[in-house]
Amino acid sequence: MKMSSQNDFYKKILLLSITCLIGFVFLEFLIFKIAPQKTMYYDTINAKPTSDLYQYGDDRPVQVRPNLRMRNLSDLYKEYTFNIVTDQFGFRREKTDPLRPSLIILGDSMTFGYTVSNEEAYPNILDKLYPACQVVNAGKPGAG
Repeated sequence: MKMSSQNDFYKKILLLSITCLIGFVFLEFLIFKIAPQKTMYYDTINAKPTSDLYQYGDDRPVQVRPNLRMRNLSDLYKEYTFNIVTDQFGFRREKTDPLRPSLIILGDSMTFGYTVSNEEAYPNILDKLYPACQVVNAGKPGAG
């Protein structure tokens, strides 16, 4: 008798767990359909991902395009509007002088200056604070 009541209890727990799992999967699907995930950079005119930001090659890693001028970008929900300008090497600055002493800052989208203009990215602020050398923003935005 005792064994039967324990089995019934475990069956109820299993049924409740499966019901909750199905409910969470359904809820996740519903949220995904109602509110799509935000992605990094969108063109405000066409609302399409800006694949122009990256340069792809078979034998080299993906990098930010050199001499890039992208204006009036925003995220999907138009929370931010910003411009992206890169130099001849793909670094986020107007121009890099290869003969000047440099401090290169590596990083992710926070270093690159996710959703801010060039002047507002912290490596470019440091560049203005320390004129003895050029601070190069070598950040690379990620996706996810």
